[in-house]
Amino acid sequence: MSGGGAPDLLLGIVEARKVHVADAKKTTSAQDLRDKIAVYEGKHGPAVSIVEKIRQSAPKIAVAAEFKRASPSKGDIAVDADAAEQAMLYAQGGASVISVLTEPARFKGSLDDMLDVALKVETLGGARRPAVLRKDFIFDTYQVLEARAYGADSLLLIVAILTLKELTALLAASRELGMEPLVEVNNEHELDVAIEAGAKLIGVNNRNLRTFKLDLNTTVDIAHAIRRRGIPLEGGITDAATALVAAKHGANMIGIIFVSNSPRNVHLDTAVDIVQVVRKFGERSSRVRIELDELEVPPSSSLDSITGWFQSHAKKLSAASARTPLVVGMWVFQNQSVEYMNDVAEKVGLDLIQLHGDEGMNGFEVCRQLIVPAIRVVHLPGFHTGGSVNVEAIKENVQA
Repeated sequence: MSGGGAPDLLLGIVEARKVHVADAKKTTSAQDLRDKIAVYEGKHGPAVSIVEKIRQSAPKIAVAAEFKRASPSKGDIAVDADAAEQAMLYAQGGASVISVLTEPARFKGSLDDMLDVALKVETLGGARRPAVLRKDFIFDTYQVLEARAYGADSLLLIVAILTLKELTALLAASRELGMEPLVEVNNEHELDVAIEAGAKLIGVNNRNLRTFKLDLNTTVDIAHAIRRRGIPLEGGITDAATALVAAKHGANMIGIIFVSNSPRNVHLDTAVDIVQVVRKFGERSSRVRIELDELEVPPSSSLDSITGWFQSHAKKLSAASARTPLVVGMWVFQNQSVEYMNDVAEKVGLDLIQLHGDEGMNGFEVCRQLIVPAIRVVHLPGFHTGGSVNVEAIKENVQA
């Protein structure tokens, strides 16, 4: 377990689940569950993407509603409730995700509850149909099979009860069945484990499952930890495997260098492989569309106005890269033709182009002709005076 040994309450729940899973295997084999999955998907189709369901709500908040009959901290909550009926109320109210507790002893849930929920919300169809999430203490790939066989689109993986190796294996097993798990963390160490394992969807539980104490500052603390470690750009990536590692560790942009005399130059076929790996990780099949304003510096003598224009575009790029890593063609593209850059961007599938040539401020005209947005490095003459920066020279060039 990631925390180095769980206390009695959590350990007791997990140990009881291990006994329950062992008993289940005696009557229903893993192959039986795979057969059940095949029948279920033949009638109802594959799992829906919980990540896409959450993204569909943007910029509004995506709501995850929960069906829970009881809990260790609250006791009985709604032991006689109709799971399907309650789930339909959640779905009609706009829930993007419906989680169902399936642990039988402490939470009084069941796999049948989840199946009832899945079959009921399936009748909504399309965008109105929420993703169904299995919430349980999952440690065995057998439970992953159970989840999909009983209609789950996703499942909860709790870092506190798993080693890095176990978490990685459960993520892989889930993805083989078309499910992207929600990985739950309660502290920065567990966040590190989740990221190292390659989790794409991470949730924060304010309740410490070792003590069952609630601390509402937990989410804030972990959010601060994520901001501290943000990786805006991984540049000079030369192969798909390295790109995937960078994406898993939080890179917002993956930079590929296209300069023939550079030791980090990437050939087009390798660049295509990198793009495909990054797209698969980000669960997308095409280039990210970034809606930017006209690529002209506003005609104003106000430095504040110009700064605001740049900040606006930076925020739009930040929002786009927060959803999925962007692939940047770093033409360190020195003074290449627009036709050449567009041709490479189209063949490779780049999301952005970064220019490092000496186009000067006339480079905005170059940017306007590119098929994807561009990031430009502007070389400013005479901005050093001795060992310091000449601020007035920078202002003059930016406003030129």
